[in-house]
Amino acid sequence: MKPYLKYAIITSAVIIIWTIVLYVSELDRTHAGQYLNWLNYPVMFLFIALAMREQKTLNGGYIDFGDAFKTGLLMMVVVAVIMSAFTYVYFTYINPDFIDFASEKARESMEERDLSDEEIEQGMEFMKIFMSPAAMTVMALFGNIIIGAIFSLILAFFMKKKPDTVQS
Repeated sequence: MKPYLKYAIITSAVIIIWTIVLYVSELDRTHAGQYLNWLNYPVMFLFIALAMREQKTLNGGYIDFGDAFKTGLLMMVVVAVIMSAFTYVYFTYINPDFIDFASEKARESMEERDLSDEEIEQGMEFMKIFMSPAAMTVMALFGNIIIGAIFSLILAFFMKKKPDTVQS
């Protein structure tokens, strides 16, 4: 199995399990839960690095910037597709009331900032566009690809290693 595919499956599984743990423990509805979701990013970064390292090993200990970047980006495209499907299932079937919970929290936050009723309603209408399972699925797809591209660029810069060339 190609390293990018292997690590994409592992990354997706870890993130899905973490999401389910947060849901079952109800930490997803706490202030701390917002920050615990950020742990997905170091997981992605780590597994992109491992995929690149394994690809480098398969190439005899060498990998150029382009191949390293391609490995990381392909991995995150697969992760993005898997996580988009999971996002849709999660917000449609597993935790559908989370959208209402998040909307209510947003309303409370706007009320605390002393916004007018009209401003709150405008904000809620705008938020409703983005707080649907379909919209969140699309955002998960593109968000994971963009994060993956950024992480892959950074890691490819440090992972690249060309064979030593002998000058004669």
